[in-house]
Amino acid sequence: MRNKAKWLVAGVVVALLGGGYFGYTKFFTNGQNEQNFETAEVVRGDIENVVTATGKLAPASMSMWGRRSPGSLKNSMSISAIA
Repeated sequence: MRNKAKWLVAGVVVALLGGGYFGYTKFFTNGQNEQNFETAEVVRGDIENVVTATGKLAPASMSMWGRRSPGSLKNSMSISAIA
């Protein structure tokens, strides 16, 4: 019996603390913690992105690949821009 009473009291305390926190944030913060989101209407269309840059292109890393079967892949390069 005492174990049930302890759990009941603990549940009531947790409920009161949760309700108090909710009430405080809802009624006493005056919107100070509100987040503002920018929204836009969804529109169908093409996506276009243009990049303008100057500099030299060089591989970020080179890897040599090989396999033991007819035909082979001699090398592979990953290219990144270095400004």
